Amino acid sequence: MKWIIASFIYVAFTVMCSPIMAQSVETMDEVRKSPEPSKSTSAASMAAGDAEATKNRLTAVKSIMVVKVVNPDEARVSILNHAKKIGGYATHLNDSSITLKLPPEKLNSAIHTFAKEGIVIHKSIESEDLEMEIAQLEGRLTSQMEILKKLRSFFDDSDFAATLDIERSMGQLVNEIENVTGRLRYLREKAAWCVVEVHFRFRQREQVLYVASPFEWLNGANLDAFLEEF
Repeated sequence: MKWIIASFIYVAFTVMCSPIMAQSVETMDEVRKSPEPSKSTSAASMAAGDAEATKNRLTAVKSIMVVKVVNPDEARVSILNHAKKIGGYATHLNDSSITLKLPPEKLNSAIHTFAKEGIVIHKSIESEDLEMEIAQLEGRLTSQMEILKKLRSFFDDSDFAATLDIERSMGQLVNEIENVTGRLRYLREKAAWCVVEVHFRFRQREQVLYVASPFEWLNGANLDAFLEEF
């Protein structure tokens, strides 16, 4: 019985990647069987199809902005209020920056709105395609769940020693399932939101140092108030 269980575990873990390989083979077969595009198909239609496919892919997007503002506190509050208005929220904020998570469809309009808070001196957008990794993890998780189900079915016909081996194998498999599930949850969350970092740059007013003047009336004048009004 023990050698049967050991053989099954070895074969099971070897076959864990089979759904991914099978999926790749099926994809290649579909590519070979698919008819070539008609010559009458317009370039605009093909471009629209590519754009739609890209839009539907699971992608993580991150934007970094550096904005020169007069009042960072007011700019930060304004940006935060707009993010909440469009369904986003802040994940980190301090005196010089704010990090937001926004719905992907609101990213472009949000960046345009944030730019109005001052002068944009830097802006970048990075994207990471998560489609392949998520598909591989989903296939791996399906295989692991099937193997776990098979291992459970051996309990009824196993002796004490074999039961211990099964439990040990199941424990390792459950840990792997939890790791895969956690990674999937992280990637899906990453694809569901766009991350926007806004960093503020501003100039502090230089402090004016005064020295004693030979004119007594100038020494007694409130120059700070005068400069403030000016």
